Amino acid sequence: MKSQPIISSDEYWNYALNVYGFGQIQALCLTLQDEHRCNVNVLLFCCYLDALKIALKHTAFETLNIALQPSELELHQHRILRRNAKQGPTDTYESLKQDELTLERKQQKIITETMQSFIAIDAEKNNNFASLQSNLLVYASVQASADSVVTAKLNQLILDLKNQHQSFIQTENDAK
Repeated sequence: MKSQPIISSDEYWNYALNVYGFGQIQALCLTLQDEHRCNVNVLLFCCYLDALKIALKHTAFETLNIALQPSELELHQHRILRRNAKQGPTDTYESLKQDELTLERKQQKIITETMQSFIAIDAEKNNNFASLQSNLLVYASVQASADSVVTAKLNQLILDLKNQHQSFIQTENDAK
């Protein structure tokens, strides 16, 4: 019998859509993607896990980076096509945007499936989430080590994203 997943890709997808449209989150994510090769879906997943008070370790994000290589290449190639089509017919560009969303959702499913076992293991050990490092900071350190350089700009962008996410959570809590 298959065990119930700890998190669902549908819940993550909906959370990501809401967070992405808040404040400066979209701009920060795209800057991190374009300038520091961060994966927007992983950044949003880090926000989602932080909201759930689940902290993961470096090894989880290292494993995830490997698992995402094929889908990241596919998305990267598709983004180039979409950006090149921006000056062409609107229906072609819009169709490519919809295709890209489908690829993004597929990648989010890979993320949730890959991370389930890490979440199960690490969640049991994380009784005091407040004392643990934000998933965004852990992911940034993995990305920086992949580039062999930790840049002040990367760290500042991650902290800005973390603050924007905290504002999102506060706004959501105030609305309740």
